[in-house]
Amino acid sequence: MRIKDVGLKKNRLLYINVSGAAGVWFALALLSYARGWPRCARLLILYVLFPFASWAVLCWIFKRSKDERYDFPYRNQHSYLYMKYVWPAELHPPTRTIKGPLIFCIVPHGVLPFGIDYAMIDKLGGNRCSWVAAPILFKLPFIRSYLKRAGVMPAKAQNIRATLARSENVAVVLDGVAGIFQPRADKQEAAWLLQRKGIVKMALETGASLVPIYGFGHTSLLSPILVFGSLRRALGVAHGSDPKQYEIDLYHTLLLDSFKDTFNKHKAAYGWPHKNLMIV
Repeated sequence: MRIKDVGLKKNRLLYINVSGAAGVWFALALLSYARGWPRCARLLILYVLFPFASWAVLCWIFKRSKDERYDFPYRNQHSYLYMKYVWPAELHPPTRTIKGPLIFCIVPHGVLPFGIDYAMIDKLGGNRCSWVAAPILFKLPFIRSYLKRAGVMPAKAQNIRATLARSENVAVVLDGVAGIFQPRADKQEAAWLLQRKGIVKMALETGASLVPIYGFGHTSLLSPILVFGSLRRALGVAHGSDPKQYEIDLYHTLLLDSFKDTFNKHKAAYGWPHKNLMIV
């Protein structure tokens, strides 16, 4: 193994610990303490604090942007995750033909949604994009502060509507926490989307366009080789202040078909020609 490979693996561990996994270690530390294992709890706390301290020093040294979403971690995350983004020509700014705000809908969630890339999504949409997260996360200490600093807002309808009203884009991991627990097999991926009609209703109400995004490799992102492929196409919706249920159902079906089309079109290029996408 080359020295560079060892360095990248250490960087991946550092990035993973400060990008969400630390919450898991902290929860395990509390559980260990409650079970009467103080030594184990202390080791877990140290395991969390050391990468955070290292990360804080790096961010302070390399801080170059007033927008914290573009600080050291996010400007360099491609070095840790080997992410690659692909999108069709009609979404390329400044020649993008789609008008109005965009709602980026990403699936699958995976254990952690590492596919979030503030700078890339902002560039793709030609405007600042606000991300949303489960409201329960904003009730947790530290995580609440982390999300607010990153410009993330609770996934509530009023927040999304207000953002779109300012002609700003919105991005959501559409299958949410439920997507973590969907069954997967060697020949099948699963996306929990049959119940996700609320985002379609908001798109119809505001005139925003839906952009389906599928992250190849997201479900196995914490394996030793970290690869992320993202493929997009826009789905324009007709504006209507009070959409009917049949309109919501129609565009929801089109959204699901777009996810399947994207998956089937590019799965062979990613190395999954044998896999199918199941919508649940």
